[in-house]
Amino acid sequence: MKTTADYLWSTAQYLRKHGWLNKGLGKVGGPRCALGALATVQGTIQEYNAAADALREEIGEPFIARWNDKQTDAEVVITTIERVAKRLERK
Repeated sequence: MKTTADYLWSTAQYLRKHGWLNKGLGKVGGPRCALGALATVQGTIQEYNAAADALREEIGEPFIARWNDKQTDAEVVITTIERVAKRLERK
């Protein structure tokens, strides 16, 4: 079982490898939005929910897709996800 931090690291790695997408989920294997990348990572629904909840708490927004679509820079999205992962590793 993955930790929430591991799940978020995998999400950030996916975005770094395949690219980030604004305004849409994207397709598996290609650029994806933050929510799409979260959904792409292999894990359980519990792991997905924990990672999504941690990201929602960090961004102060209940809808990850809405937050993603307000962003204009992939690096902001990716570093936000990485920041949450780092914070969780310290707990």
